[in-house]
Amino acid sequence: MIVFILLCAYIYTGWAPQISGTTANLHDVFFPSDTLTGYICGDSGIILKTTNSGNQWTRQTTPVTTKLNAIYFLGDTGWVVGSELTVLSTTNGGGTWSGSSTPGGLTLYDVHFTNNSFGIIIGDRGFCTITRDGGMTWQVIIMPTDNTLRSMFFINNSTGWLVGDRGICLGTLDGGSNWANLSIPEPYNLRGIYFINYRGHAIGDAGSIFKTTNAGLNRYQLISPTLVNLYGIDFEDNDTGYICGDSGFVAKLYRHYTIINPSITLFSINFPAPMVGWTVGSNGSIYKTSDGMAVTEVINKKDINPILCDPNPFTNYLSVKISSIETVRLKIYNAAGKVILERKVTRNKLSLDTRNLPKGVYFLKAKNRITQIVKI
Repeated sequence: MIVFILLCAYIYTGWAPQISGTTANLHDVFFPSDTLTGYICGDSGIILKTTNSGNQWTRQTTPVTTKLNAIYFLGDTGWVVGSELTVLSTTNGGGTWSGSSTPGGLTLYDVHFTNNSFGIIIGDRGFCTITRDGGMTWQVIIMPTDNTLRSMFFINNSTGWLVGDRGICLGTLDGGSNWANLSIPEPYNLRGIYFINYRGHAIGDAGSIFKTTNAGLNRYQLISPTLVNLYGIDFEDNDTGYICGDSGFVAKLYRHYTIINPSITLFSINFPAPMVGWTVGSNGSIYKTSDGMAVTEVINKKDINPILCDPNPFTNYLSVKISSIETVRLKIYNAAGKVILERKVTRNKLSLDTRNLPKGVYFLKAKNRITQIVKI
C-alpha cells in the first residue's frame, strides 16, 4: 500500500550554520539530555563536543583516525563506533576516550545503549554484538542475514528493531537473542529508523519512507517529497518527526521541507527538545534550528494555483492547462530543485510524455505559478 504525504516547499531560513572547525564529513550528532551538551563524530577520528548549544564546538582527543559513524551517550558515559571495527568509550563526557580499531576489520554503523548495562552494536555483513555488563564483555549474535545493518532503535531492554541494506528489517522481543524478519519487499537500502512505542518509521535510498503502527508486522510506503537518499531521522515528541539526506534536504514529516544547502549531504539529525535541533553532514557542516522549522514565508496561494494538471497523480502522460494565452516557459523541478523538464508553451494546454520520468514528487512552474505533481 502507498500513502501520500502532503508536504509543501517553503521559503525557509531557520537553519543557522555553526562553526565546526573542520572540513571532514560529520556522520552523527547526539545531545543526550538537554540542548546545551552535545556530541558529533565524523571522519578521521573526529569527535566534537559543545556545552553551550553549539556556540562553540571543541575537538576531543581520540586514539584513532578512522571514520566514526555513530555516537551515543547516557549521561557522561558514551560510545562511538566506525570503520575498521572501531569501538571507543568514555566515562567522563569525552574527556578521555579509550578503545581501538582493527585495520581491515568490519565497518560498524550504529551503537545504542538502553541503560548502563545493555548495549548493542551493528555493522557490515549482518554483524551484531551485544553487551549486558556495560561493555566489559560482548557476545556476537548470529543474525538471520548477512546484509549490512545500518541503524537501530530500542524502546526498552527487550524490544528493538534493526534496518539495513536491500530492505532488511529485523525485530526482537527478547533483548536481541532472537530476531524476526520484518523486511520490506522493495530492495531499498534502509539507513534510519525511529520508534515511539510500536509506531515506527524507516527511511533510506531514493527518498524511501516506510511506516508501521504495529511494531513492523504490517508496514506501508509513504509517497516521499524527494528522491534523494535519506540518512537521518529523529522525533522531538510523539507526533513531530524530522528527516534529512542528500542535497541538503530536511523535512518535517507530514508537513513541509526545505533545502538547506544543495551542495552538501546531511547524515544525521537530532532534536533533544521541542523546536530545537541540529543536523550535520559533509564538509564539516553543522546547522541548528530553534523554531522547529516554522514556516517563515509561503508563496501566495493565488500565485500557486490554478495550474490544472490532469491526472494528478499521473503515470505515463500529464495534461497541463494554464490560464494564459501568451507564450510561457514551463519547467518541472524534482524535489532537490533541479530542472528535469522544460517546455515552451504557445497555447494554454499541453500534453507531456512522462514515461521516462521516475516515480516521485515534482513541482511544475509556469509564469511564477507553482503546483505539486506526483508520478506513481
